[in-house]
Amino acid sequence: PEIDKRLTDEGLMKSLIKGDFIRSTDVETFKYLTIFLKAKGDIEGLNEVVEKFMQQPDGKKYHEIVKEHLEEIEYNK
Repeated sequence: PEIDKRLTDEGLMKSLIKGDFIRSTDVETFKYLTIFLKAKGDIEGLNEVVEKFMQQPDGKKYHEIVKEHLEEIEYNK
């Protein structure tokens, strides 16, 4: 809900991309960033984020959680 209010907040997007959200886990940050990119229509950026995250240890460790999240946001590559 809160992210819906900030979809036009470029500062938020830049913070997510840079990884400035130290209070969030990597999985939470991934979820926020993918929701944001999907809502903005940045499919290229979304694809890059998904590919990069899935190659990292957390992407492999939390594969099922990430897969479920991607289904929820209707991510199709």
